[in-house]
Amino acid sequence: MKKLILISISLLLVTMASAQKLAKKPNYKLKHIEASPMTIPAFQGYVSDIDMQMTNNESKMSDLNFFAQNLQATLSKKTVSKIKSLDIEMNELKSDLDTYKKYGKGDWHIFQKEFDSDLKFVSKDVNYLHTILVREYLMIARVDNANHAKAI
Repeated sequence: MKKLILISISLLLVTMASAQKLAKKPNYKLKHIEASPMTIPAFQGYVSDIDMQMTNNESKMSDLNFFAQNLQATLSKKTVSKIKSLDIEMNELKSDLDTYKKYGKGDWHIFQKEFDSDLKFVSKDVNYLHTILVREYLMIARVDNANHAKAI
């Protein structure tokens, strides 16, 4: 009987020692899932940079929508369609970022890599179309001014 009690006590002590070792080890996976990405300073800096890029693209999209309305007669259907699709893509990117900021789980670097790729693609198209349409709009304005000056 004494042997059984001694074995039970030693088993209990070993179990307690193992439990203490486990308690001291940080559970990185659990911390990683529980931590909101917005609590990570590097992610906060990334979001700040992305917000500036998104604001810049939104400003250019506003210009593109203005051009699409005012230059309809001179723009191809393909260009108008591209402006609409870029507007949709920008809204999806903004939604993706907002969703990740609120509920993001997992490694934010993976999100960053995918998001940067998508944003780069959209930004390139927005900048290209914006440059072309600003030039076209300015050329039309010059022609209109020249015609108006001749009429006077």
